[in-house]
Amino acid sequence: MGKRMIGVLLLALSTIGFTFLMLPVGQWLDETILRASSQFILEKRAKGYTDFLRW
Repeated sequence: MGKRMIGVLLLALSTIGFTFLMLPVGQWLDETILRASSQFILEKRAKGYTDFLRW
């Protein structure tokens, strides 16, 4: 039972540590994805607008 408890504790600690490590990375990823998608949408809209004007 002792080994199992140590394994569970290690798993919990590694999960918590991983989460804490991933928080800033995840935040940065979210910001990057948001920025990229908004830029993509803006470009799409601008392209559609110019196509509409051309038409």
